[in-house]
Amino acid sequence: MPLPTPEEEKQAFHKLVNIESYPEFLPRANEIARAYLANVDYTQDELHTPGAAAPGTASRSLSFRLHILPCFSDEDIEVMKDFGLDLSDVNQVAARSRQILGRLKGTTGAIMPPADHDGPWPEEWIRTFERWINEGHAP
Repeated sequence: MPLPTPEEEKQAFHKLVNIESYPEFLPRANEIARAYLANVDYTQDELHTPGAAAPGTASRSLSFRLHILPCFSDEDIEVMKDFGLDLSDVNQVAARSRQILGRLKGTTGAIMPPADHDGPWPEEWIRTFERWINEGHAP
């Protein structure tokens, strides 16, 4: 997915900051977040260490709603419902988080999601998911 234009970005930021007034924007916000995450080049930032807080700041805890849910595509969510797992439900994802992590890494079966369905996840997303597990599955 291409990154939004500056004008689209400006409109998206307004809607995101006021998401309570624009609930229909949430799926698009997730698409934009996925596009930005997929296009980040951490090698260009000498100060960035994946998973570390910026210098002089405290590390922010991860939450399902802000950091994990946007990584799951609408297709991921719908497909997994057929297997009895609602990826949009924090409690279900938390209960099966180690199994999900194993599939994201490919250590407990085929890597999910597969390449022909927006997969596999970038390493940064997998590290974020694992950190969310280690921090206690905050909603």
